[in-house]
Amino acid sequence: DVYEPGSTFKAFTVAAGLESGVIEEDDVIDCGGGALTIGSTTIHEHGRSRYGALPVGDVLAFSSNIGSARIGMSVGRSTFFKTLRGLGFGRKTGIEIEGETAGLLRDVRSWSALTLPTMSFGQEIGVTLLQMARGYSAIANGGMLVSPHLISQVRYPDGRVEKSRRPAPERVLSEKTAETLRRLLQLVVSKGTG
Repeated sequence: DVYEPGSTFKAFTVAAGLESGVIEEDDVIDCGGGALTIGSTTIHEHGRSRYGALPVGDVLAFSSNIGSARIGMSVGRSTFFKTLRGLGFGRKTGIEIEGETAGLLRDVRSWSALTLPTMSFGQEIGVTLLQMARGYSAIANGGMLVSPHLISQVRYPDGRVEKSRRPAPERVLSEKTAETLRRLLQLVVSKGTG
């Protein structure tokens, strides 16, 4: 089933920022005192927190909606979309079971002015648990996206063996980006909201 991932998606926003070079690990992000107004809509921090300037790691650690939105907006629509597609969102994983969904990642041309900032903190996107696990695994695997599978081989009564064909892992993040994210994600547990 598809669900809206919320704050667990912020790691992929930071991944897009690091990978595209618009942010670095030591950058400080203006979190606007807890609010960001786009047109006639104001986005707030969860729990009405009022963060000022936060280092990138603290944007993740304290789960800042505004910091994530600002990072996503710095990345830009097409680069953000391309990074998410590369990480497997909006497409099936290819696991050998019926009924898998591709999730919901709309084409950039249909995004509103609010889509990029809100998608940056996990709204306006639909993912599956398997897609999220696969995306986080790419971070753990040094930037390599691996196709999950359940079947390694099929053995027929006549003795034939058919091995499961798995695509080769794809590089979707640089090793440096993946290593930085692994370090930053530890802050979520050691000092933040995790």
